[in-house]
Amino acid sequence: MLGSMPLLVRAGTKSMSLTFLHRLISTLTFAKLCHNQTKMPNGQAPLPMPEFVAFQTLSMYGVRKMAQTYVEQMCKGLSIHRRELPRLQLFASALGLFVEDLLPDESYSVVLEALGNVLHTLENDRGLTGFTNPRLFWQPYAHQHEDVWLPVSYVRPAIDAALASEPSASTREELRSAMGEFIEAHQQPNAAACAQLSAARSKNKHHRKACILGEKVPCGFVSADTVLLELSIRHASAVQHRSRKMLRLLARQDEKRNGKMSRVELAVLLQKLGLQVDASHVDELHSRCITLGDGELFHEDLERVLVRFGQLQRSGELQAAKAKGPGSDAADGELAELAHAWDAAVMEALGEASVAHTAESQGSTGVAGFAAIAK
Repeated sequence: MLGSMPLLVRAGTKSMSLTFLHRLISTLTFAKLCHNQTKMPNGQAPLPMPEFVAFQTLSMYGVRKMAQTYVEQMCKGLSIHRRELPRLQLFASALGLFVEDLLPDESYSVVLEALGNVLHTLENDRGLTGFTNPRLFWQPYAHQHEDVWLPVSYVRPAIDAALASEPSASTREELRSAMGEFIEAHQQPNAAACAQLSAARSKNKHHRKACILGEKVPCGFVSADTVLLELSIRHASAVQHRSRKMLRLLARQDEKRNGKMSRVELAVLLQKLGLQVDASHVDELHSRCITLGDGELFHEDLERVLVRFGQLQRSGELQAAKAKGPGSDAADGELAELAHAWDAAVMEALGEASVAHTAESQGSTGVAGFAAIAK
């Protein structure tokens, strides 16, 4: 499955060419970045990457059968070539098509936010960088024989800003430190060194070119593909570590021991977290947390949705949504409150305090309620 689109990659399915695959990755990544930047400031959770790509291909082709054939060819191409280049590996893991390469949606959102931050700052400093249009990044990114290099002095603060939505202060600092060390170890001192390294990666008589953005910036340069893939891997590892802890705690709330959260169990969870949710909204909250499938709420679904809403809230987007006034969805507000209490629960489970959400801002009820669940 790719989102809501069923996939059947047969032995005879034609593989998408590397040339077209790179063009597709550039187009869809740019579209997803724009989608996130449009949705998140309004307090709306963006579509997950698999669902977004399924929607985009259906929009492009109009006919479901044609779109499905196109996507199956893409999947076949990725299954063959995804290990060859970081760009392909990152895209494939964001789609979640391969069990061994699953990237949480919140991790991919952080990657896209970091990339968006870099491009935005480069354009703001166009007098120094010469970066006058985002196409200067996306055009070489669409070419299979071009490496895009970014100035380190722009990459580091972009990653720091993207990690600001991470609920755990210690995890946030660990990621920043690890990425700083990675950049330090992999940066090239100048344009000539970048060009030399890109040329050394050439295969099958195809010369790889180095596209260096902000070449006049007085600093080192790092490969966009390499640093974005590393950020995705490290952030995904942190997410998985946190999720394992939280899912163990959720399991203690599961009276039937079936890995699912019934409406009654969700209502009890809300109560223990100290949240006064109107009974008429419990069903809607339950439904909103259900992913496509058999219509049941699994622990993983609940944990994923709450973390995602928490990420939106910490970034300040839900404050913008509240400015909508009476037209705002009450269930959105209650889900935001639940995500707020969930952040306190995460901090409790990890044994630390959140910089963004202290016990004073949460109130004692939510954390104490969660402590009752954990017992």
